[in-house]
Amino acid sequence: KINEYINNYYNDIFASGELKIKYVSDYNNKTEEEIFDRYLKIYNKEINIGKTLEGIHHDDLIFLLDDENIAIHGSNGQRKNAILSFKLSEIKVFNEEKNDLPILILDDIFSALDNLKIKNIIKLLNNNEVQTFITTTEIKKIDKKLLENAKIFRIEDGIIEEA
Repeated sequence: KINEYINNYYNDIFASGELKIKYVSDYNNKTEEEIFDRYLKIYNKEINIGKTLEGIHHDDLIFLLDDENIAIHGSNGQRKNAILSFKLSEIKVFNEEKNDLPILILDDIFSALDNLKIKNIIKLLNNNEVQTFITTTEIKKIDKKLLENAKIFRIEDGIIEEA
């Protein structure tokens, strides 16, 4: 379901490329019997080292931009935009499934992005009804219109103050 939305969000921000995600699992096309046999084969090794070596917690998502792995071939900005597009897609799917909205927390999303991409992100966030927490060291890059409707806190030397 994420792939239904992720490319549109990515292009709203970055305006270039085709983004999709691919779910990678060692369990694709395996029967329950094959999985159980694999677990039996590695059971003693897992006991000896004290952790599981296989399982769905080792599954992964790969971000593909124009069919290339963005983790290998993408810039920092492309990766940040891909992750933000993923988060916005998650919100859309969550809202469709649960008829509710989560809280969005974005930590230092503006570093490594130019002003146009920041403006595009802010526009997407303004069109969203999600309560959003943004951390940044560059508040001057945030649109003044967004700041008018925001509560701003400054943290300095471990002290939190409302700005």
